[in-house]
Amino acid sequence: MKKYTCTLQFTYSPDKVGPFLTHALKALGFLPGVMYIRIDNEDSLEDEPYNEELLFSILSRKPTTIQLMNKAYDEMDDYYWFRMQIDESYNILRAEWLNSNLDFLFSKESLGYFLQSKDFICGNCCDNADRYEQSRERREYFVNRNPTKPYDKEKIEEQIDVSKHWGRSVRTCGIEFMAAPLMWFGEIFYNVIPKSKLLQFKHSPSTSIVEANIVTIGLFNLYESPAKPENRNKQEEFWKFFDLTTVISDYKRRNE
Repeated sequence: MKKYTCTLQFTYSPDKVGPFLTHALKALGFLPGVMYIRIDNEDSLEDEPYNEELLFSILSRKPTTIQLMNKAYDEMDDYYWFRMQIDESYNILRAEWLNSNLDFLFSKESLGYFLQSKDFICGNCCDNADRYEQSRERREYFVNRNPTKPYDKEKIEEQIDVSKHWGRSVRTCGIEFMAAPLMWFGEIFYNVIPKSKLLQFKHSPSTSIVEANIVTIGLFNLYESPAKPENRNKQEEFWKFFDLTTVISDYKRRNE
């Protein structure tokens, strides 16, 4: 079963965590059954039965990760989650949804609430498996060192050149960059790529979700295969139009 992710990134503000979480609970796309909460490296709750009262009581301890799932992970297809992560090093709050369909998010009441935030930076939706495969920079496998001993195996790591993987994701200094099928850019992001430049891209329609200072870019239908040649070509066009490799490098240099 195909899975899709929606990722939204914000400037972190402690007073926004509670309201964001409250609104996310109205648009999870599944019934929460299990939660994972990480406070720090030594303190976390794992596979805890969902308890809304407990969840909100823990917010005062400033957790770095909150993840709500429909059930404990068992490699089954119908496994969905919502995750909120806080990266205090770069002052970024990251909200993510994983589901077999993201239509439940695409409304003024759901997604519009988040895009209208003055803290919104940027966001995207994409095919989760494709993003992973396109971004994987190394591959691990085993080789048999001795044909007479079938269990005498050695782990090999192969480096992969992803420079022409146009569906790849690059995460640096708290922000994710990629040519996703659907993308949103807020006012804070215009310090990375100017709004005027974003609007010059031919796949930049004005957003119909909210009346906000947002630029929306839709390369192709979210549920289409990104591996189609015409879709990969649009992703390549995005990378080259914005010289995204240089943009990422400059952003990293300024924020390291």
